[in-house]
Amino acid sequence: MSQYPKGGDEVTLQVRRVKVSTSVHATEDEGKVMKALRTVFPPDVRNILEFKRSEYRGHWGNTIVVIETEIRDYPSALKTIRWIAEKLSELDKRLLRFELRDRVDKSLNLYLRFNKQAAYQGRLEVDNGDDVIKVVIGFHGSRQLQDLSKYLSEIGLMTGE
Repeated sequence: MSQYPKGGDEVTLQVRRVKVSTSVHATEDEGKVMKALRTVFPPDVRNILEFKRSEYRGHWGNTIVVIETEIRDYPSALKTIRWIAEKLSELDKRLLRFELRDRVDKSLNLYLRFNKQAAYQGRLEVDNGDDVIKVVIGFHGSRQLQDLSKYLSEIGLMTGE
């Protein structure tokens, strides 16, 4: 939990949940996509994950599988965002600071996308494309963007000013 003063008051902000999803297209190997998806999580958290698998039909009748999982316990969620922070390059951390306003909604849920191929190789790289691993991080506490920015900087997910 992060606590820091704001105008004499204590503001508390902490990660509440981490939701991760991706799609598996007919041309992809589902096992490889699962390997990429697990890269988002630290090794000890990977063992407790439960994945939901849903099948859909694409525009041309092709099968598209959506795989998703969600962590709702604070220790695992915090461990996961710290893991993500460790895996990101300094350039991606600076990019997140620059794009922060565009990556949050009114509830300050943080939206990230990672390159699926890089994740398969064990790396997390920010990617704004469509064929990605989507991560939504929710928080308890303050709904002020500057508080979220400070929290994300404290845990190492963002750098620079």
